Amino acid sequence: MQTVSFRIEETKKDRIDMLASLRDRDRSYIINEAIDTYLDLMDWQRRRVEEGVRQADEDDFADDKEVAVAFGKWKS
Repeated sequence: MQTVSFRIEETKKDRIDMLASLRDRDRSYIINEAIDTYLDLMDWQRRRVEEGVRQADEDDFADDKEVAVAFGKWKS
């Protein structure tokens, strides 16, 4: 493990400390968990964008009927 220093608002530090206390963990554990979650989310998003670009490059678009079905699922 390596040490990284950064500035953080006191209220955020207090919230991290509260979570650490509630979970019987230290501050570093909570921060590392949050960073892992963020990095996983960014990787997921990057993969989705890359897949969308790949589909667009292949002219693999939804037709009107597929779009209507997809939007129909959200109407209520």
